[in-house]
Amino acid sequence: MTYDPEARLARVIANRASRKVANVLAAGPEGARVAVCQVDGRRWATLEGRAFVRAERDRVAEAERRYAERYGRTPSPNPSRVVIEIELTRAMGKR
Repeated sequence: MTYDPEARLARVIANRASRKVANVLAAGPEGARVAVCQVDGRRWATLEGRAFVRAERDRVAEAERRYAERYGRTPSPNPSRVVIEIELTRAMGKR
Protein backbone atom coordinates (compact mmCIF):
# COMPACT_ATOMS: atom_id res chain seq x y z
CA MET A 1 0.00 0.00 0.00
CA THR A 2 1.10 3.55 -0.66
CA TYR A 3 -0.34 6.69 0.88
CA ASP A 4 -0.76 10.09 -0.74
CA PRO A 5 -1.73 12.46 2.09
CA GLU A 6 -2.24 15.49 -0.19
CA ALA A 7 -4.78 13.62 -2.31
CA ARG A 8 -6.14 11.68 0.72
CA LEU A 9 -5.69 8.52 -1.32
CA ALA A 10 -4.20 5.11 -0.60
CA ARG A 11 -3.30 2.77 -3.46
CA VAL A 12 -2.96 -1.00 -3.58
CA ILE A 13 -1.74 -2.70 -6.75
CA ALA A 14 -3.46 -6.01 -7.45
CA ASN A 15 -4.21 -8.60 -10.09
CA ARG A 16 -7.59 -8.14 -11.73
CA ALA A 17 -8.49 -11.77 -10.85
CA SER A 18 -7.64 -11.47 -7.14
CA ARG A 19 -10.13 -11.98 -4.32
CA LYS A 20 -9.52 -8.45 -2.98
CA VAL A 21 -10.48 -6.95 -6.35
CA ALA A 22 -13.59 -9.16 -6.48
CA ASN A 23 -14.57 -8.03 -2.98
CA VAL A 24 -14.28 -4.34 -3.91
CA LEU A 25 -16.20 -4.82 -7.17
CA ALA A 26 -18.97 -6.70 -5.33
CA ALA A 27 -19.73 -3.57 -3.34
CA GLY A 28 -21.02 -1.83 -6.46
CA PRO A 29 -20.57 1.71 -7.73
CA GLU A 30 -20.61 3.27 -4.24
CA GLY A 31 -17.33 1.50 -3.47
CA ALA A 32 -16.44 -0.83 -0.63
CA ARG A 33 -15.90 0.45 2.90
CA VAL A 34 -12.39 -0.71 3.81
CA ALA A 35 -9.59 -0.27 6.28
CA VAL A 36 -5.92 -0.97 5.62
CA CYS A 37 -3.43 -1.31 8.43
CA GLN A 38 0.32 -1.45 8.81
CA VAL A 39 2.43 -2.09 11.90
CA ASP A 40 6.16 -1.53 12.39
CA GLY A 41 7.13 -2.16 15.99
CA ARG A 42 5.38 0.48 18.08
CA ARG A 43 4.46 2.53 15.00
CA TRP A 44 1.17 1.79 13.30
CA ALA A 45 -1.26 3.28 10.83
CA THR A 46 -4.86 2.55 9.87
CA LEU A 47 -6.48 4.22 6.86
CA GLU A 48 -10.23 3.98 6.29
CA GLY A 49 -12.30 4.93 3.30
CA ARG A 50 -14.12 3.85 0.15
CA ALA A 51 -12.28 1.56 -2.25
CA PHE A 52 -12.69 1.53 -6.02
CA VAL A 53 -10.99 -0.61 -8.65
CA ARG A 54 -9.31 1.43 -11.39
CA ALA A 55 -7.90 -0.08 -14.57
CA GLU A 56 -6.93 3.09 -16.43
CA ARG A 57 -3.30 2.77 -17.54
CA ASP A 58 -2.27 6.16 -16.12
CA ARG A 59 -3.70 5.31 -12.68
CA VAL A 60 -2.04 1.89 -12.64
CA ALA A 61 1.28 3.45 -13.74
CA GLU A 62 1.07 6.03 -10.94
CA ALA A 63 0.41 3.27 -8.40
CA GLU A 64 3.39 1.28 -9.73
CA ARG A 65 5.62 4.37 -9.57
CA ARG A 66 4.66 5.04 -5.97
CA TYR A 67 5.14 1.36 -5.09
CA ALA A 68 8.66 1.41 -6.57
CA GLU A 69 9.46 4.60 -4.68
CA ARG A 70 8.23 3.24 -1.37
CA TYR A 71 9.55 -0.32 -1.55
CA GLY A 72 12.72 0.29 -3.57
CA ARG A 73 11.84 -2.14 -6.35
CA THR A 74 9.74 -2.00 -9.48
CA PRO A 75 6.82 -4.44 -9.52
CA SER A 76 7.16 -7.13 -12.17
CA PRO A 77 5.20 -6.51 -15.37
CA ASN A 78 1.60 -7.70 -15.17
CA PRO A 79 -0.89 -6.93 -17.95
CA SER A 80 -3.72 -7.91 -15.56
CA ARG A 81 -2.72 -5.36 -12.95
CA VAL A 82 -5.25 -2.87 -11.61
CA VAL A 83 -5.11 -0.46 -8.71
CA ILE A 84 -7.46 -0.30 -5.78
CA GLU A 85 -7.76 3.36 -4.87
CA ILE A 86 -9.04 4.12 -1.40
CA GLU A 87 -10.57 7.56 -0.99
CA LEU A 88 -9.78 8.22 2.65
CA THR A 89 -12.31 9.30 5.21
CA ARG A 90 -10.10 8.69 8.24
CA ALA A 91 -6.40 8.25 9.01
CA MET A 92 -5.09 7.15 12.39
CA GLY A 93 -1.66 6.20 13.62
CA LYS A 94 1.18 6.41 16.06
CA ARG A 95 4.74 7.37 15.16
